Amino acid sequence: MNKSILILFILCLGVRLSAQEEWSVSECIHYALEHHPNIGIQKESVVINKQNYLEAIGNLLPSINTQVGAGLSFGNSRDYTTQAMTTNNTFSNQYQITASLMLFDGLSSINRLKMARVNTAKSRNQFQNIKDMLSYEVVEAYLNVAYFDETISLAQKQVATSIANQKKLERMEELGMVSIVEITEAKAKLAEDKYFLTQQENLKKIAVILLKEKLNYPLDKDLYIKGVNGLYTVNITLESASDIFAEAIQYLPQALIAQNSVDAEKMAFRSAKGSWYPRISMNLGSNTNYFKYLNKTVESDSKWSYSDQLKDNRGEFIQFNFSFPIFTGFSRTTNLRRAKANFAIARYEQENTFSKIYRDIEQTIADVNGQVDDYHQALEQEEAMLAAHQANVKKHQEGLIDPIQLSISANRLLQAQVASMKSYHTYVLKLKLYQYYKGIPYTEQN
Repeated sequence: MNKSILILFILCLGVRLSAQEEWSVSECIHYALEHHPNIGIQKESVVINKQNYLEAIGNLLPSINTQVGAGLSFGNSRDYTTQAMTTNNTFSNQYQITASLMLFDGLSSINRLKMARVNTAKSRNQFQNIKDMLSYEVVEAYLNVAYFDETISLAQKQVATSIANQKKLERMEELGMVSIVEITEAKAKLAEDKYFLTQQENLKKIAVILLKEKLNYPLDKDLYIKGVNGLYTVNITLESASDIFAEAIQYLPQALIAQNSVDAEKMAFRSAKGSWYPRISMNLGSNTNYFKYLNKTVESDSKWSYSDQLKDNRGEFIQFNFSFPIFTGFSRTTNLRRAKANFAIARYEQENTFSKIYRDIEQTIADVNGQVDDYHQALEQEEAMLAAHQANVKKHQEGLIDPIQLSISANRLLQAQVASMKSYHTYVLKLKLYQYYKGIPYTEQN
């Protein structure tokens, strides 16, 4: 019986633990990349651009067409042998196959093919950029939840301490060892700590909702995450922004997208220039036909069977076309100037993008190093506040300070602990962004 109860207890415990499985930041990122609708939208855009590229390839290949016709003819016609009018009912069949190929169009088709290939690469880089942006947003939301988990833990300890202190003072009051003022102050301190705890719990609920939104996770399901406290070493980085930038523009999606835009507009400009050149095309084909009288039999009917007529009436042709538009209502001029302007705009935008990337890298390095200093200062403050509070607790026990001073000391310690937690989690966020600029994807970071 006891064994059965033990097994049941273990099973229930396992179910409870699995229901509260904690997610790591990497697991959250992978979930978001699989379930967020923005990822699906951009993935389909990649498919569309691949089809555009395939279509551009097809435009360089010959186009082949077949045509089959059949007709019945009724009416009178003159027999030129006897000069008499006769009534003829005839059936005719025509067959034709043709092929056409653009031999030269100023290289416009070649440049459109190159542009389609560049746009395909651009769509893949845009897809990666969407994934990277979403990953960063997930990391940020994740760290917010982790931070509030830590502040809630601190608040819970503070509430527990205040409850124990109030009970202790109530017992001492019964013995006449403390005044009503100390009891009142203890109650006020407990109410203050409970308020702070409630405030942090509400802020965590909001943070969890935001994290679920980034993951596209069901809002009606619970989500638990692993904390990051103590997982990362807080160190200053000595690398320069210029060194990181020189490498980053080779792999960052933003930089690649800007380069793709320049290349695509360059190909569009070349294609527009091609419209000023003559066009040379070739057409070739083969045709044949079949003819038969329906209302009478002639001597030729026995000699010309269906297969014989198709063979004897077969003909082939080849044709070369040369065209050069003299005036097209300024369309060629405006298209060329528009393409040239778009090419220039793309280069200016690339310059802006590269400048922004450099500034972002420089800002990230400054943020990381700044957070290192901020975190160490916060730790020093926390250690000093802890030592001071421990001393104040002893003083209060000895009756050297009143409860108000002790309450102020406890609040200062709590604020110092919260500040160090905030500084640490901000450092982790900036560190992950720094690693991303270094070429480590968010999915591969620790």
